[in-house]
Parts: sequence; structure tokens; C-alpha cells
Amino acid sequence: MKIILLAVPGAGKTTIIQFVQNLRPHVKHIVYGDIMFEIAQSHTHVRTRDDLRKLPINQQKQIQKEAAHYIAAIEGDVIIDPHASVKTPV
Repeated sequence: MKIILLAVPGAGKTTIIQFVQNLRPHVKHIVYGDIMFEIAQSHTHVRTRDDLRKLPINQQKQIQKEAAHYIAAIEGDVIIDPHASVKTPV
């Protein structure tokens, strides 16, 4: 089973994930951005998350796809935290 837990920062995602892991210790917590960063580091000159954001959009999309395939191949129960954010108007 794979669950994507999507919410704005501060909504309590980490609290929920910790609660689930206390009940079901075998459940893995995967942060999508961490996987993307690891892939970017292995394929490019990226050293920081800011470097990742500065890559050309087509390269970012390719890294996103690789991260999705990597996560899809993880066996067992997984909660995926995409660390989504909302752009607020100025």
C-alpha cells in the first residue's frame, strides 16, 4: 500500500506519520524531495536543494519521474510526503 499524505506546511503531516508508525512500525516514511535530491546529486552538479531548483525544468521533470519510479518500486507499506507548499499572493 502506498499513501500520499499531502497538506500545507504546519498542518500536522509529521505528527500523523509518527502516529501511524507507532501503530505500524513497518510503515516506511518517504519524503519525495529527499529522493529527488539524491537522484539529482548522483546525475548532476547539484550540491544543495537550491541547486536542484535552479536546474532546467526539463531536467527537474526527468528527476521527478525517476523519483516516482524509485518510490513505486519500494515494497511494503509506504507513506509518501511530497512536502507540497502553497504560493500565497503578495
